[in-house]
Amino acid sequence: MLQIKKYEGADKEMDENLRMCISTNERDHKKFLQIYKTGTKLDKFGSDLLIFVGPGLERIGRIEKITHFFILLICISAWNAKISLFIYVMLHLLIMMAGRWIIRFSSGKLDAIQEECTKHYDKFRYDMYRKNGIMQNSENGRDEICFENSGNMKVVSGMFTAEFNSGVPEIYIGCRKNKCDLPLESRSGKDLCSMRHNIASVEFTDKFDILVEEGTELKCMKYLTPTRQLAMIQAHIWDDIRQMTFYNGRIVGYMTNGFGGYIPGIDVYNRKSILKSFEDVENYCQNVGRLARSAHSTYLQLEKIM
Repeated sequence: MLQIKKYEGADKEMDENLRMCISTNERDHKKFLQIYKTGTKLDKFGSDLLIFVGPGLERIGRIEKITHFFILLICISAWNAKISLFIYVMLHLLIMMAGRWIIRFSSGKLDAIQEECTKHYDKFRYDMYRKNGIMQNSENGRDEICFENSGNMKVVSGMFTAEFNSGVPEIYIGCRKNKCDLPLESRSGKDLCSMRHNIASVEFTDKFDILVEEGTELKCMKYLTPTRQLAMIQAHIWDDIRQMTFYNGRIVGYMTNGFGGYIPGIDVYNRKSILKSFEDVENYCQNVGRLARSAHSTYLQLEKIM
C-alpha cells in the first residue's frame, strides 16, 4: 500500500497533491487506455482487407474470419459482385479510419498523463532514494548504499565491500548451506586449494568451505585459530551470507538476497496501474534500505569474530 510518507523538505500540501494526481490520472488512464485498445482493434479489423490472399488468412483469429465472411456474404446477397466488393472495401476503410482516429485521440490523452505522472514519479523516486540513503553510481548506473564510518563500506545489489585488515594474503570462505560458488583461481590467477584437510574441526568443515592460494596454507591456518573457528560456528549471520573474500585489506561479501530488478517507471500503454508504479519504487527503496542495513549489521559482527 502506497504510504507516501512525509520526507525531509516535504509538506502536507505536497503529499496531498501527489495523492490527488495519482487518483485523478489513474481514473483517466484506465478510461483512455480502454479507448486506445478499442481503437487498435478497429484499426486491425479494418486493415484485414486481404484475408483471402497471402498470409492474411493465417494471421487473424477464428472469430474474425467468421465475421469477415459473414459481412461479405451479406454484401453479396444484397448486391451484385462488383458493388458488394466495393461496399466491403469501403466498410473496412471506414472502420480502419475510425480506429486510427480513436488511436490518435486516446494517444494524445495518454501521452499527457504520462508526462504529468512522470514528473511526479521522478520527484517521488528521488526523495525515496534520498530517504533510504540510496545513490546511483555515475559510471555503471547501479544503485548502492555507503557506510563511510564503517570501513568505507559499500553495498551494491547482492554484495558488499569494505576495508578489512584480516592479515591473510587471500582467503575465500563459503557457507555450504547457502550453495556458495567459490572460484577456482585467486584474483591474481593462481590456483586455489582447499583447507578442508588442514582443519581438524569437523563441525567447521561441514559448515564452511575454505580456499586459499597454494603456498599460503600455513599463514591462513595461523589466522583460522580454534577460537576464531568456534566464533564463526556460533555466529548467527550465515543465513544472510553465501561467501566472502578477504584480500589486500578488504572484504567482499556476497549476500543470499539482492536488491531486486529494474524499476521501469511509468508506462501508460501498459495495463499496469500508475499507483502500482509508485508502489513498486517505494517497495524497492525500502527493500534496498533493509538489505543494506542487514549487510552493515553483518559486517559489524564480522569485525568482532574475524
